[in-house]
Amino acid sequence: MKNQSTKKQNIALIIGLSIPVAMILFVAIAINAPHWFSTVEPPQYNFLYTSGRSNPYASYLVKDGRLQRHDVKQSETATKPAEYQQRFFVHAVSANISHEISEDEALELQLDGGVRSPDGFRLESGNRGGWFLFGYGRDYRSRYLVKENYSQKLELESQDGNYRYYWNIQFLGWIDPNG
Repeated sequence: MKNQSTKKQNIALIIGLSIPVAMILFVAIAINAPHWFSTVEPPQYNFLYTSGRSNPYASYLVKDGRLQRHDVKQSETATKPAEYQQRFFVHAVSANISHEISEDEALELQLDGGVRSPDGFRLESGNRGGWFLFGYGRDYRSRYLVKENYSQKLELESQDGNYRYYWNIQFLGWIDPNG
């Protein structure tokens, strides 16, 4: 008789412990399954971006496939502007790393200024975070390359070596590999 009740307790214990394990496995599969079965090819086009506080006295724009700098005229009575060190980075999507280039090198690149890359990817700010009803908000520090059910979190460099502020990054254009 005692052997029968021990078996029932063991079965209840096994079921009780297997439910959380099964839930963890289900969530892991649900998160990763879209990548396993995705027919989307990984992104191919690198992109150019700046980091640092936006310079109110200069702006950058892609026109006719080239980056152009437009200086804003200052009034003669204006005080000397503060220094705005804006740094340029090329992000290599295949290796998910960025490297710094000079402004002159950036001005020589052949660029596509479209919102989507030629292979259909777009750059998006981070996703919502939190648990159930608590702590939901947008994570502006993270950037992703997104297309259909494919997304890749980007490891971007910033002016001070890390990515603290969402305003710290400004996308400029997709780099034409043939240019």
